[in-house]
Parts: sequence; C-alpha cells; structure tokens
Amino acid sequence: MKALVTGGAGFIGSHIVDYLIRNGKPVRVIDNLTSGSLTHLEQWKDHPLFEFIEADLLDRVRLAEAVDGCDEVYHLAANPEVNAKNASPEDHFRQNIEATYCLLEAMRRSGDQKFIAFASTSTVYGEADQIPTKENYGPLVPISLY
Repeated sequence: MKALVTGGAGFIGSHIVDYLIRNGKPVRVIDNLTSGSLTHLEQWKDHPLFEFIEADLLDRVRLAEAVDGCDEVYHLAANPEVNAKNASPEDHFRQNIEATYCLLEAMRRSGDQKFIAFASTSTVYGEADQIPTKENYGPLVPISLY
C-alpha cells in the first residue's frame, strides 16, 4: 500500500516524502502548488516509488483518485497565510477547513481503514510568552485558521 501526502510539495510535506521514500514506502503526493513547489520534490520525480497529482483537495473526483489505494495519509495541505490583514477568511475556510472535510470524507468513502497524521502549527499558541513554546503551553489562543 501507499502513503498519501497532501501538501507534499510544501516545506514540511516534502520532508515527509523524503523520509517515506528513503524508508521504502510508495508515496503519492497531491498538491495544488499554490504555496508548494515542485523543486522540493525534484529528486523523486522519476523514482518508481513516487507519484504526483497536481490538484486541489476541494476537487472531490481527483481527491478520491488520490486516496484510492493508500493506507496512510499525512495531511499537510493548508493555506499558510497567518497575517490576518492579508488573509481572506473565505480562502482560509475553504483551504483549511473544507479541504480537510473533503479529505476525511474521501477516506471514509474509500471503504478502507487508513492511518491519518495531521500536523498543527505554532499559530495555535498565539503570541506565546515562552520561547521555545512547550506543547503543553496554554491557554491556546490561535491567531489564524492555519
């Protein structure tokens, strides 16, 4: 079986792709390339364990194709804009919340049980008083939907 990495052309996603392929796991990446770059995946483009799908998670048909045959999902696709004055609430909702819903629904509809790993970001801590910030720091005061 394969691993699906959403947002796999991004900084963190591409490092997960590196790790998985180096450990012999076939990987399929789905990324719309709005903030990711194929240069992060250049070393794998012709590798037999690598497959790339340029598509948005909101495209339910392409997403269903991407999920098919995968037993692991690493969900890193998101709109990373954290500067509130530049952020569009609608874009954040669609790319961070609706896209995650579409992914979970595609996984459910596939009928296969899958492992999912979801990454959060430091924006959940808000303007933390402690740097570096420990994972149990609280209260959480998110500054962005990212």
